[in-house]
Amino acid sequence: MTTSGPASFEQQFTTLSLTQNSPESIVPPTDSFWKDIDIYCKCDCITPTIIPKDIPPLELPVISYLELTHQCNNSCLGCWYGQSNRGTSRRKILTAHQWEIIFSKLAGPIQRLQITGGEPTLHPEFAEIINLIEQLAIPYVIFTNALWSDPPRLMTFLEQKKHFNGFLISLHGANAPTHEAFTGQPGSFETTIQNIQLATQIGFSVFTSTVLFQDNFTQLLKIQGLAESLGARYSVYNRFVGSATEPGVLNKTDLKQAIDQIEMMRLAGMTTRFGNCIPQCFYPSSAAGCFAGSAFISIDASGNVKPCNHAFIHCGNLLTDSLFEVWDSANMQRWRNLVPAQCQDCAEFSNCHGGCRAVGCYGTSGQDTLIVENEVHKTSRNPKCTINH
Repeated sequence: MTTSGPASFEQQFTTLSLTQNSPESIVPPTDSFWKDIDIYCKCDCITPTIIPKDIPPLELPVISYLELTHQCNNSCLGCWYGQSNRGTSRRKILTAHQWEIIFSKLAGPIQRLQITGGEPTLHPEFAEIINLIEQLAIPYVIFTNALWSDPPRLMTFLEQKKHFNGFLISLHGANAPTHEAFTGQPGSFETTIQNIQLATQIGFSVFTSTVLFQDNFTQLLKIQGLAESLGARYSVYNRFVGSATEPGVLNKTDLKQAIDQIEMMRLAGMTTRFGNCIPQCFYPSSAAGCFAGSAFISIDASGNVKPCNHAFIHCGNLLTDSLFEVWDSANMQRWRNLVPAQCQDCAEFSNCHGGCRAVGCYGTSGQDTLIVENEVHKTSRNPKCTINH
């Protein structure tokens, strides 16, 4: 956390919260703003607790997600990576040398990395890729299911890494039946629990990531308690991003109940937060908007650049294109323009940014399915205040 120079994110938040988020109090974000936000988020939403109003796309992205491999040893609800691995075909993935070419284009603008997949540790050259990232001196976290082939060896390897900032580990239930109903992998709960505990005992920072679905939304307090008992620093809860027809996806009534539970835990002082955006017109909450296409990108296992890893929109390939070319591409601009007309004049737009664009890509409306038609807020709320429904 920066302590001198331009105001840090915490300092900016303190100023904004004291002034009730009035427009004149909002200072355009400086480079230190992006250095101070965290990236412990299930999806590709960079969601700080409060968002300065009307942030335009930066000249170049400052945060990148690296999907090292399509391979995964889970088969999670709605995730085509794990499900596609049940077949016989395997798509080619970038080698460490090819990632080195991409890293040479990321060096400079990129200030934060999240290493993900699939399951990133399954990449055959995982260690080599991590060593290359270390040479960049860019802080990074690893988003993982913790089903590691050799946990002690992985811990020993990462203990030596100066720029490794910790794990974001999937935890989808308070017990084996619930967790494994989501992961589709028998035995995954016990292994995940053991390795969360192993990582925290060594001293690594661990955030847990939970996707809300039909089997777990009534046990969020138990999931929170389990995560805290294992030594996790924070628990991140995410709405499902994908087709609404997937089995187990929460209906709107149950999702609102889950939001209430998360808000009650947060206001009670528990270390919990939302990981992706929820439109404020759907239900008021402390969830914040996402910076996909405005401040960060996702790079898949073939080098294709996307605004976020939930979107099927390719904006170029960093093996052949420059970072500027993909950031300024026509498809990236189309993504940025996917803002519902009603949201543009809403006072909550600076908080939720018009909902999740990726969700809109799965349906026919082209917008977040949670957006309430003709519901436009005339005044803004303070995202840190107690939620009144």
